[in-house]
Amino acid sequence: MAQAQHELTRSAGGVKNGAGSTMSGNLNNVDDAFSLTADCRMLVQIRDTLYEGSWEDFERDLRARAAGRPHVFETIPETPGFEATIAHHLDLIEKMRAWETQHQRILTAADE
Repeated sequence: MAQAQHELTRSAGGVKNGAGSTMSGNLNNVDDAFSLTADCRMLVQIRDTLYEGSWEDFERDLRARAAGRPHVFETIPETPGFEATIAHHLDLIEKMRAWETQHQRILTAADE
């Protein structure tokens, strides 16, 4: 998948890549809007389904998996480079959590 599809991107008010939805507090303020890419939406769905809405539990499990320690779920198949995928997912989660904190809003995969 191309790098552009993996990133949480700023948007002035609308989907730019066709793969995600816009999360926004105020679409008139470019700093308030983010495009939720397919990867971000998948991570939100995993958080809500497997980790009962907890980014902390999800991150802890991903970090344990990357370190070869016991973990709860194998959300990423063990293939060459899976550690890089985990690191990328942790980066996306960090960005989504920062947005949620700043805007006091929980991202959901159903948001459009």
